[in-house]
Amino acid sequence: MSPIWIAVIVFVVVVLVLGVVWRGNTLDKLEPLPDEALRFEEWGVRVKQVGHRPTLHLNCCVRVTNRRLIIGAKMLFSKQHALLHIFELDGGPTGMDIGETLKSGYVRGGVPRASIQLGQEREQRYVEVPMHWLQRRLQLYCKEPDRCHAALLAQP
Repeated sequence: MSPIWIAVIVFVVVVLVLGVVWRGNTLDKLEPLPDEALRFEEWGVRVKQVGHRPTLHLNCCVRVTNRRLIIGAKMLFSKQHALLHIFELDGGPTGMDIGETLKSGYVRGGVPRASIQLGQEREQRYVEVPMHWLQRRLQLYCKEPDRCHAALLAQP
């Protein structure tokens, strides 16, 4: 068997295993924390990850609670949103645990509220969330960026 076919088979097996392990990591199955209240939610948001290699996610859901920022991306051929990022506001780990990320299938971390800013690209405003541990930033292109930013900065 050629090395190319071996690589393809290994790739398919890894994708299938990760699909089985991460199948329950969807936005609709995420349980709220105790005393967690929804402050802002918007569907169809464009999320751009800026850094070494920019990544663009279309049709995402951004959910802001009094304790967390939750971002889910639309899955292909499904109506569900897979979890991409969960940030604890003013709490949680300041870095990212790669083992936890591989187990859960999404990036978890903490972000100080004061570091979340509004930005502008051409005529479009966005909310910028720093991810210091990855030397990256998330740009959330919401329809109502001022309302999203206010919800993120509001104290619990």
